[in-house]
Amino acid sequence: MMLILVFGFFLRGAQSPGQCLPAEKIVPLEPREYGSYARFHPSGRYMMLSGVEARGEIYDLESRPVRQIVTPLQNEVYPVEGSWTLLASPLHLQEDQKHSMKYFSLQKVLQSPNAEPEFSDFEHDEYYHSSAEFADSTPRQLHFRTVLYESLKYRDYKVSWSKDGKAQVEKSEVKPLCPRIIEDDDVPLSESEQTRIDSRIAVLEAERLKWAKEILEAGSSNRQALAIQIGQTEAELVALLKRAGRLISLYGELSQPIVSKDGKYIAALVDDSNTVLYKIEKDGCRVVGETGFYTPKVSFAYPEGEALPRIAFVLSGRVQVYDFEKKQIWPISREKFHIARYPGFLNDGRVAYLYCDSGECGVTITDPYQVPGAPSGPCATASAASTKSKAGKK
Repeated sequence: MMLILVFGFFLRGAQSPGQCLPAEKIVPLEPREYGSYARFHPSGRYMMLSGVEARGEIYDLESRPVRQIVTPLQNEVYPVEGSWTLLASPLHLQEDQKHSMKYFSLQKVLQSPNAEPEFSDFEHDEYYHSSAEFADSTPRQLHFRTVLYESLKYRDYKVSWSKDGKAQVEKSEVKPLCPRIIEDDDVPLSESEQTRIDSRIAVLEAERLKWAKEILEAGSSNRQALAIQIGQTEAELVALLKRAGRLISLYGELSQPIVSKDGKYIAALVDDSNTVLYKIEKDGCRVVGETGFYTPKVSFAYPEGEALPRIAFVLSGRVQVYDFEKKQIWPISREKFHIARYPGFLNDGRVAYLYCDSGECGVTITDPYQVPGAPSGPCATASAASTKSKAGKK
C-alpha cells in the first residue's frame, strides 16, 4: 500500500507553511466499488459509507493499510454531525421488529460489529435524512435535530446517559420542516389574517378539484368556460399561497434538504434548478441565500461565528465550494480525478472526498483556500480544528 502523499505544489506563498496544514493529502484505497454515499468524521480519521448491499461501512483512514470496520449499521447511514457521538441507521430491521431509525454510539460501533443501538425511533424514520447537533450540546447531553428528506419533517432530541450507561431520550413532536417560506420583504401575518387565508385556501383547493373533474366530464362546448373558471381559481390560490409563504412546500418544489452542522440551516433544491439556503425559524424557513444553480446533495462547513455557511458538492465531476456569505464558487479537486464523489468538510476547514479514476481509488483531503484560483481566505490549521471540535460523550 502506498504511503500518504502530501503535495506541496498547492501551497500559496502568502501563507506561512508553519501555520498551515498541508494543502493536499491523498490516502490511497484498494480499487473497488465504495458504496453510494460517503461521510467524513470531523477529524478526517473515519470515512463512513452507505449503500453497499444495504450495509453501513466505516474505514479507518489513519491505519496502514486502511482498515475496513464491519458495523451493524444499515442503509443510508448518517452521522449526527458535530461530534459524531451518534450514528443514525434508517429503516433498520432487527428480529421481530418493524423498521425504525436506530441511533448507535460511534465508540461502540468501532469496538464491535454487534453493537446494540442506544435508542430507536419508530415514528421518525426515512431512508434519506440528515442530522446535526445544536450549539448547546455538551458531553453530558446531546441536543440534535434529524430532518427527513422525502416527507420534509424534523424532530429534535435531547439524549443523556445514566450511570449504568442507558440512554435517556427526550423527543419533540414531529414537525413540518418548512410550513411557511419567509422572505425578507414579507410582512408578518396576524393570527386572524392567517386563519382567514388558510380558510380561503381550503375553499379554493376544493373548487380547483371540482373544476378539474368537471372539465374531464364536460362536453367540448363547456370546456372553455370551465377552463376560464379554473384559471381564475388558480390565480387567486397562488396569490394566497405566496402570501402565506406556503407555495414551495405545498407543491413539493423543495427537495433533498440537508441540515447544517449546527442545526440552524437547511440547504434544499428548489424547482430542480436552484439550491437555496434557509434559516429554520419558529414559524417557517427564512430564505437567506441561494446559489442560483442546481447542485446535488451538499455538505456544510462547520459554523464560523454569524457568517453564512459554505457548502461543498460535486458539479461536472469536480468538487466545488460555494460561500453563501461572499457569493463565491470555485473548484477544489484536480482535473485528473474527474470522478470525484461525496465531499465533506472537516472541522479544520479542509474538504475530504472520495475518488476513483483510471483504476485508482483514494480519499483526498484538500484545503479549499490553498488551491490555485481560490479566493482569499484563511488556510486550515490545527488550532482551527480545536476551536470547532465538540467533545462527544460516548
